[in-house]
Amino acid sequence: MHNYVAMRRVLPGLIVAILAGCHGELIPLEQDPPDPPPGADGGASTATAFRPGIQTDMDSAGCTATNCHALAGTPMLVLAAPTDDLDWQANYEEVAARSGNPSSSLLIAKPSGLGGHVTVLAPSSPMIDRWAEWIDDGVPFE
Repeated sequence: MHNYVAMRRVLPGLIVAILAGCHGELIPLEQDPPDPPPGADGGASTATAFRPGIQTDMDSAGCTATNCHALAGTPMLVLAAPTDDLDWQANYEEVAARSGNPSSSLLIAKPSGLGGHVTVLAPSSPMIDRWAEWIDDGVPFE
């Protein structure tokens, strides 16, 4: 039942992203996934890490849809729901390379509609805030 509920939350955004092919204007997503689980230190930390937090956000926002950043030859190639450590690491390296600092981050600017990218997230989105916090924390992997 849990997987069904999760799919009902994610599927509409993915369908919009796929149909738009990341070549049209998308309506900013208002639904953000729940906060990612605490860090790998047994729960003492609430800092966001790429694995699983930022990756989960990108999956939820439709960024990893086939017609967006999972398309071969696309800048920042990021596959959806990585299944092994090599895919996790490859995704992390692509995203971390575009993190910069929160005020000039491509990771934040592009989904907010800057630089010719379609708008997929409102600049005031909690997801964007989480990404900025992740960058401020030094882009931790886990």
